[in-house]
Amino acid sequence: MRPHPYMGRLLLGALLAAAGCTKPASGPTPPVVAADAGPELTVDLSDPWFANLTEADQAVLERALAGHPRWAVMEEARPTAKRFAVRLEPGPKDEIVGEGEEVREVLIPGGYRGGSNGFYSDFDSKTVVQRRVLLGMGREYGFGREPGLTRAKAGQGTVPIQLFDSGRGQPGESSYLVVQGAHGWTLEIFEQSHVQRREFTEKALVEVMAELKAALAAREEILAKGYNGKLLGEARLRKGPALLRVDPGMQPGMFVLVGGANPGEPGRTFARVVFVGPDPKIGPSKVPPDLKPGDVLSEDRVTPSSTRWIGWGPEADTLFPYQAGMTVYEGDWEHFYRARFELWFQPEKGGPARKLAEATETISGWQR
Repeated sequence: MRPHPYMGRLLLGALLAAAGCTKPASGPTPPVVAADAGPELTVDLSDPWFANLTEADQAVLERALAGHPRWAVMEEARPTAKRFAVRLEPGPKDEIVGEGEEVREVLIPGGYRGGSNGFYSDFDSKTVVQRRVLLGMGREYGFGREPGLTRAKAGQGTVPIQLFDSGRGQPGESSYLVVQGAHGWTLEIFEQSHVQRREFTEKALVEVMAELKAALAAREEILAKGYNGKLLGEARLRKGPALLRVDPGMQPGMFVLVGGANPGEPGRTFARVVFVGPDPKIGPSKVPPDLKPGDVLSEDRVTPSSTRWIGWGPEADTLFPYQAGMTVYEGDWEHFYRARFELWFQPEKGGPARKLAEATETISGWQR
């Protein structure tokens, strides 16, 4: 497998993926820094529309988010799971990236690339170091650390943002804004920055609220087709049969699945990794012991980390993007074997799961 040409070093996200977590570790409670009441540390939540969402509005937004390349709709790993959507950031816009042996087709043209649960990092930045934007779709997703969080209801007016120490030797100060809407919906924005002004938070708040309003304005087309062309912006939905590609993650044993499908109905899309056997070019001596063909690998980790609610529609050849990171733990960096990565779909209405696409690669397991 060639190196992934556009995977960034999302340090926090990689640690979460390696640990199989769905949230940042809670850790010690950080000290709370008093917020300045000045305008640079406030957000305007005067517009109450987010607090007045109807059930019909929610259905439109759920469909729009699932079908848009900028959002990845996931599900919490808890008994009474609620869905949440993480906002992705722009990736390569060209059809082809890389040079020579590293040439790779961009499977989501003009689309977006995600880190673990939406975290993006740039530790060389003089301003924003880390950031994340997500929507809780029925329940607050949260940050795992209660002190210092700013919770406010849509329509509340001007709200001061609290700052807290980023902790664990992390640079700058952090904030976590939770805008509470109707029926448990929340807009949640994390910002870790060297400067006090929450420019990223302010910008993301305005942009996401505008995106959601635009989706509601295009409700008829979204409910009919699963997407609205104007709302896609520079992103495009591919045409053709379902596809899947396995890209390497930050370390051996970590992988990023990228592809597209159209299941034709709502439901969960998830991955399975199946042991195939030795790589003929390497031989059986490099196969981890106790593995036999057909064994499903790291199922308890792969299934929750790869589950997505992707878009769907009546145009069977219109593909809605799928991408997810995962870790395979069987073996170590010294053992190589062939594994088949399968993309499966479980209908929301019930019934048997069905396979959408597959890809076979020579891989090794992750080791601590």
